[in-house]
Amino acid sequence: MITVLIIEDEAANAARLQKMLLQSEEEIVVTAVLQTVRESIAWLEKEKSPDIIFMDIRLTDGLSFEIFNQVNIKSYVIFTTAYDEYALQAFEVNGIDYLLKPIEQKKLDLSIKRIKSFITPEPDNSVVEILKKMRLHKEIYRSRFLINHKDLFITIPCTNIAYFSSENKIVSLTTHSNQRYVIKQTLDKN
Repeated sequence: MITVLIIEDEAANAARLQKMLLQSEEEIVVTAVLQTVRESIAWLEKEKSPDIIFMDIRLTDGLSFEIFNQVNIKSYVIFTTAYDEYALQAFEVNGIDYLLKPIEQKKLDLSIKRIKSFITPEPDNSVVEILKKMRLHKEIYRSRFLINHKDLFITIPCTNIAYFSSENKIVSLTTHSNQRYVIKQTLDKN
């Protein structure tokens, strides 16, 4: 689910944008529709940041760029405006897209899809491939040790071994039940 904030001072444009967002392929929830710079600053200071902000540039009480001077915006911002003269300034404040009114559904969907790829990135297949190769090439380690003990040979499963120790070049293993056995081999790759 993608959360959206709309900052638009014309009610008809805000309603049209909401309707278009509902027609989008993505599951979108509009958290609020705000109309002024002042109202937007107050809302952004106290509410949880939405995933996307659709922001008109010219609002009744000034340009929406003033919001960036007052609030640290962490959301992705798509500017929606009838004026192409603010495009450079929009990208200077980290706008991710710039849609000219009247907004086309196809362009809106493309913008949302682009942002969704940032919000939920594709899994890193290189890591997945490495894990698959590791499973295919896993080394088989021994599952038990054969030990000569009091003229008998006994096997100790690895699951019963608590630890190995070495003292004066003599290697021994100790089981979970504290039984200690000297093994006459190294632990290299056996």
